[in-house]
Amino acid sequence: MNAIVGSVSLGLALVTAIGTIFVAIRAARTRSPLVSDLARHGVYIVFAFIAVAAAILWHAFLTHDFSLELVYGYSDRRMPVQYLISAFWGGQAGSLLFWVLVMTAAFSVAVTFARRRVPELMPWTYVVMMVNATFFLTLLVFISSPFDTFHLIDVPTDGKGLNPVLQNYWMAIHPPSLLTGYALFSVPFAFGASAIISGRMGLDWIKVTRRALLISWMFLSLGCILGARWAYEELGWGGYWMWDPVENAAILPWFTATALVHSVMIQERRGMLKRWNFVLLVLTFWLTLFGTFLTRSGMIASVHTFAQSSIGPAFMAYVIATAVAGIALLVWRWKKLNPDNSLESTFSREAVFVINNWLMLGFMFVVIWGTLGPKVKDLFVGTDTALPPTWFNRFTNPGGVLLLFFMSVGTLIAWRKATAKNFRKNFIKPLVIATVLTPIAAVVYYRWRIVDLQPDLDPYLVSLAVGTCFLSIFGIAVVVIEFVRGVRSRRSKQKTDVLSATISLFRKHRRRYGGYVVHLGFIMICFGIAGNAFGVSKQATLEVGESTSLGDYLFTYDGIETTSDTHKTSYEFSMRGWHCERDGAGIDQDSCGEARTISPARYDYNDPNRPEMFDPMKMTTEIAILSNPAEDVYITVAGIQPERVTFEFFVNPFVFWLWFGGVVLVGASVLCWWPEWSFAKARSSLRRYGPALEMAVILFVSAVPIVVFLAGRPGAAHAQESRTPIPEQSSEAVDVAVAPSSAEEVNAEDDGHHHGEEDPQLSAHGEDGLVEGVRTENTEVGSIESVIRCQCPDCSGAPIDRCQPSCGWGKEARTEIREMLQEGLTRDQILVRFEETYGPQVIASPDDPVIGWAIPILALVGGALLLVGLVRLMRSFRDGPVVSGPSTAASTPTTGDAYRDRVLLELDELS
Repeated sequence: MNAIVGSVSLGLALVTAIGTIFVAIRAARTRSPLVSDLARHGVYIVFAFIAVAAAILWHAFLTHDFSLELVYGYSDRRMPVQYLISAFWGGQAGSLLFWVLVMTAAFSVAVTFARRRVPELMPWTYVVMMVNATFFLTLLVFISSPFDTFHLIDVPTDGKGLNPVLQNYWMAIHPPSLLTGYALFSVPFAFGASAIISGRMGLDWIKVTRRALLISWMFLSLGCILGARWAYEELGWGGYWMWDPVENAAILPWFTATALVHSVMIQERRGMLKRWNFVLLVLTFWLTLFGTFLTRSGMIASVHTFAQSSIGPAFMAYVIATAVAGIALLVWRWKKLNPDNSLESTFSREAVFVINNWLMLGFMFVVIWGTLGPKVKDLFVGTDTALPPTWFNRFTNPGGVLLLFFMSVGTLIAWRKATAKNFRKNFIKPLVIATVLTPIAAVVYYRWRIVDLQPDLDPYLVSLAVGTCFLSIFGIAVVVIEFVRGVRSRRSKQKTDVLSATISLFRKHRRRYGGYVVHLGFIMICFGIAGNAFGVSKQATLEVGESTSLGDYLFTYDGIETTSDTHKTSYEFSMRGWHCERDGAGIDQDSCGEARTISPARYDYNDPNRPEMFDPMKMTTEIAILSNPAEDVYITVAGIQPERVTFEFFVNPFVFWLWFGGVVLVGASVLCWWPEWSFAKARSSLRRYGPALEMAVILFVSAVPIVVFLAGRPGAAHAQESRTPIPEQSSEAVDVAVAPSSAEEVNAEDDGHHHGEEDPQLSAHGEDGLVEGVRTENTEVGSIESVIRCQCPDCSGAPIDRCQPSCGWGKEARTEIREMLQEGLTRDQILVRFEETYGPQVIASPDDPVIGWAIPILALVGGALLLVGLVRLMRSFRDGPVVSGPSTAASTPTTGDAYRDRVLLELDELS
């Protein structure tokens, strides 16, 4: 019954969507309000049918209807309810249904509020909306239906279950966040395309879509942050972003959407960049489709991708059709997209916005070329290669510093034409603050943490980190000064206290000051990323009771605790950790504080299709994380051998600020798109309490990301304070490396606090059980592991130094590397042998100067030259005819349009 009702609902939605297209075209030609209303109701009906289908599918998951292939393939009877709900988008068909559900819901809301504001745009908007819906519904009905059944008399009694790696609370909310961002961007695209088709290319489409644009950008940001958090907690390699192809596909539309969010302000304020905004609009929408195509076409391999499927060709066709249609519309209306005004000065906020836009497109090009560039070569050579994460960092790290600089400086520069006097007046205070505080912060951090952690410092990365610190302080000072000025101005006008003035500031100018807080969040994220320059890590193989140290941290392994339920068996490796002070080359035990109990773990999920215990395909590595604003202590189980366990220890500085900055960025974006208070106009009883209630609701919605952030901390660690003796040190514990060294290892007599000598199940399996090879920390070995691509299905081409600890192929490869090094082979000889044994696709970093250097550098230089040409072209309009538009006068005019007057007033205050 679920299959029948669901399939019929999708079929009816498809028929209705096609019919609505023809009705909307008729409305556009006849300009009949009645026909246009009929098309609008068609949008509602399409959403209603899709909502029914989605409800049916969720019901099938919750009631274990294994007659549906999707339910059978992505759930089982032991899964908790939250993962049964998230299994909806765990499969390809379910994720497409979720996309079209959110998209049509957004369509319904958008047309409800926009139909009276821009009635002339609505018919073609309905057409574009329903064309998009028709494409997805065609896929769901004819190619990849979520209601496909086995057509068997005997329905399976249980399902295969969701991939254990995906059974994580971050992964439960990461995909829907990202898909929501993708789907919501269809709204501004539909209105923008309608404006081009109808020839009404003023500000109307921006008026009605700014909120949808900001909400879409917010969900794209949230999706990227949650994906990074999932990788940090689940994959176990110590980082959060490895430029995986699907991570790249997710962040590509974020770059162009960020550029669009800023550049539309110039069109609102100055009537400029109309063509550029339409290019960014089409490009962002195209990238949402292209990213989805990448994950479903089999073109790239990733931890996140779906298996190659039959929808790849269909998506490719739609991606190409969208690009062709966008280019055709731009060419068709090119002359009507002339700017209303010219760029008066290259020393203006408009010019800085254009530079920031270009930087965002530079990021986009680097990421898309790094993802697809090797594939271009592979088409001719016949190999399967990929560029390593270090290649992406070569370009994005300095680019991020440049972006921070222009983001901060842009706030100080006035619109139209800035004077050197005003710039110096605004520039000097934050510059002095950053110049004074940066060296102080560097010296304090060096004496406080660098001396104790003793990281292997790379001068280039350290210089970038110091530059990021300087620009972070500079940017924060700029924002704080702007807030102080605003509060002082508000207090002088309203004669009120600081808190009331701040609330009033946000209520009256939430777009401006909410944007400043978004910038603060982005600065925090950049600061958190800069901490990578000071991270340290090591591996140690410990028996029960043995200890090891990293920097000024001391760890003792206490034993294994095993717990089981209907869902999984948990193996928790209990440890105690102390934060101490270093005394010369060792740990000063007398300085150690209270112990904290931490438990990295391995989960063995109960899968009837894989009954053998310790099958790597049904095991996950759970990370222990102890976090504070200065650094994260990150511990994972790297390998298990009889009577010994190999742990991998990381100290990751400033990672806290990456996550907290993400919370601030997402929370503040709510302030930017939150609708203006209007209930006070409707009811006099609310006139008194309306503003306070409004701010309470805004703060509540903004706090949701903070609650999610705090709920997940401290990761997978089971941490608690305990007063236990500090073990005596000895030198018997072994670091895993090609040449084992015990210089920093410590050993302790068993003090009775460990949880067991050895788990019986683990002992019974011996060499055939959970025994694993381990990763190494040796520099030479690390340089080899970073360029060999793992061949495990769940790792999908990640370097073996970043593949999952449970990956069997990666363990064997690391063992082979150690054996070859012991034989005396060099790095190049080892790579050649791997290539001969496993094929050229095993090498992750082909030393190709054309793919890796020449083409991206030439493209970036060409982009810089194009930027110079674009700025000169924008200035050339000064002497040409000017179409009526926003005035360039120093004072803000009254245009008769309340919306534009408010925008001009708000933006003029930025000067």
